[in-house]
Amino acid sequence: SKAFSEFSYVLLDGFPTNKDEAIFLLEASKTLGYTIKCVIQLNISLEKIFHNLKNRFVCNNCGVFYEDDLSFSDKNILNCPNCGVALTKYHANEKGIERDYYNFFNSVKDISEILSLRAESYFSVSVEQPKHFVISSIFQKIKSQEKDIYTLHERKSQAKIETKYGTFQVVTYLSKVDYKEHLTVIKGSVKNKRGVLLRAHSSCVTGDALGSLECDCGEQLQKALKIIGGSEAGILIYLHQEGRGINIINKIHAYQLQRKGADTVEANILLKLPADMREYVAVKDILSDLEVKSVKILTNNPDKVYKLEELGVIVESAVPLETRPHKHNKKYLSVKKNKMGHRLKLVK
Repeated sequence: SKAFSEFSYVLLDGFPTNKDEAIFLLEASKTLGYTIKCVIQLNISLEKIFHNLKNRFVCNNCGVFYEDDLSFSDKNILNCPNCGVALTKYHANEKGIERDYYNFFNSVKDISEILSLRAESYFSVSVEQPKHFVISSIFQKIKSQEKDIYTLHERKSQAKIETKYGTFQVVTYLSKVDYKEHLTVIKGSVKNKRGVLLRAHSSCVTGDALGSLECDCGEQLQKALKIIGGSEAGILIYLHQEGRGINIINKIHAYQLQRKGADTVEANILLKLPADMREYVAVKDILSDLEVKSVKILTNNPDKVYKLEELGVIVESAVPLETRPHKHNKKYLSVKKNKMGHRLKLVK
């Protein structure tokens, strides 16, 4: 108590790691009269963990790991720079890593349930972004003091429908904040399932309904439904956020600016709007309501993965959802790749 009283703020890095430690911290903060300002959970996908371990060497003498493409100037001499012992190729125990990964998130859930009772802010940040983005995200969240322990979307209605892609259960959700309606299309049983295929698709009236050739939205929607329809279990969440969140009126304004030479990002800037205003709290709430454990998301957009992970969604991997470019949408797809960081192989 005497030691803690000398500080206005205390940063605990990597603590607590389990339920018992969380209870101890909660009780200690009450006893000492300290406020838990914020708790930050750092997330990384299972796919990224395996990727990070893929090309590593380990020194069995001092236990240090090295990356094959960064640590050695002479590829023929793979000796530990610290002790000189020959390095061995690291072989990851994927089943063991996967087990530890899920155990970690189960512990995080227990910890969050305890500390959210006391903390002013509890949130999650993806560490798969560039380091400066991670740091910026942490500071922005501390500044805004977000506390997201209540669901903002509620289930309203549901029914079974027959489609050309198969039989789906359709469930509607309503936002308690802006009263937007979101549609969820479900194939099979997803409750308590891990690695469920997910497509979080933002509405695009021009592409989805009118068949516009100037974007790939309609094609992605149909392809995602076909993939999910052919799977054992999957979910498509159709989000009410037209034009990357700028609404249909501004989107049509943006189309007119594109006719004058602006690309999709430049058009939004000319309208004094962000390039992308989408947010995914609805996805988090819907997955929570459906009791989905983790997802494999159908997307080419790394930012979508980051944002979902920051909300606490466990994203095991990103599954590509590419369409073939043509003369009408090639510029649009090029902007997605070169300005928005989408992982697209077909656009040159």
